[in-house]
Amino acid sequence: MEKIFHLLLLIPVFGFGQNYLNTKLSDKYDLSVSVMDKEGEEKGHPERWIYVKAINKMTKKAQDIIIRAGVLYDTSFTDHSKSMSYSTDFNKNRQIVDNDHGDIIVADLNFDGKDDLAIKWEEGGNGGPLYNYYLQDKNGKFIIDDFLSKEMIFFPMEINAKKQTLTTLVHASAYSVSETVYKLDPGSGKWKQISHRFIGGKK
Repeated sequence: MEKIFHLLLLIPVFGFGQNYLNTKLSDKYDLSVSVMDKEGEEKGHPERWIYVKAINKMTKKAQDIIIRAGVLYDTSFTDHSKSMSYSTDFNKNRQIVDNDHGDIIVADLNFDGKDDLAIKWEEGGNGGPLYNYYLQDKNGKFIIDDFLSKEMIFFPMEINAKKQTLTTLVHASAYSVSETVYKLDPGSGKWKQISHRFIGGKK
């Protein structure tokens, strides 16, 4: 990961760029965030990249998370008010508009008592932003969860630790929303979709 990070830094950087340090999202980690446009494979078509560095508050050891972004507004990842944490309650009561829960969300998504990360990589459409999900393993390393990142995609409206479920609510039409429930098998650590329904008008 370090080698990839250093190689990316050698790619020419265009005008867009922003960064900040958030110390309030986790009791264990500070999160350094940078977003930059770099020259893409096709000349004249820059690519936007998100760099998140999770810095252990005690040991100062850092982990790098690098994401090639989709479409992001220039106002994304610009300040602390655009992130939230269920762990420290930072911005927990922020108003959720168009299913946008924030640029970075810290929450215990797999119910093991550790902070996990949801990082917006695409603004999305009517359903809201799309997120990549990074769960801490037993050694405290953030590992991308392919199922949540590719199947759930949207940030859950409900995180139910007792039932070990995540529930998303996404616009399905002008008159209805799609409710999908995902459940974690604590034995295998695998997720599965257990229900899906439309609420409101007919689809």
